[in-house]
Amino acid sequence: MRAFLLLIPVLVSAFVALESIDAGRINTEEIPIAVISSFAESYPGARIINAVTQQKDGVTVYGIESIDGKTRRDIVYSSEGRALEIEEDVKPSRLPKPVFESIKERYPKGKIKSAEKLTRGTAIVYEVAVVTRDGTFEILIDPVGKTSKTRKQRS
Repeated sequence: MRAFLLLIPVLVSAFVALESIDAGRINTEEIPIAVISSFAESYPGARIINAVTQQKDGVTVYGIESIDGKTRRDIVYSSEGRALEIEEDVKPSRLPKPVFESIKERYPKGKIKSAEKLTRGTAIVYEVAVVTRDGTFEILIDPVGKTSKTRKQRS
């Protein structure tokens, strides 16, 4: 558990990097075959909306923004087709029970505006936006309901 808690700052910075990955937009024809194959195998019903490339620690990675039914998903792949990071929309009703209960305990009158599941390797964190009368709060919370970071969003 302690090792997981030490990973949380790394996950947060990784997903901040994921959100700022749009500097090198590319056409889908420029995505390596290994990446396309891995994506198609993992998400057969998904459609690529956007693709980007960037250098991360001196290595080229590929960001795929996709839609799969009503689910939006952003994935960062190595050039070999290995998924490094996944950010996926989650319906609030689909949040793990400990996550949902922890949020309702902390914000009993709050309404969940949006939720995302953030995965890097085997580490998972949920990013949940909760609207209260005091404003909107963005919470990072692990699958067992432990909050690692809370930030009030600017109005």
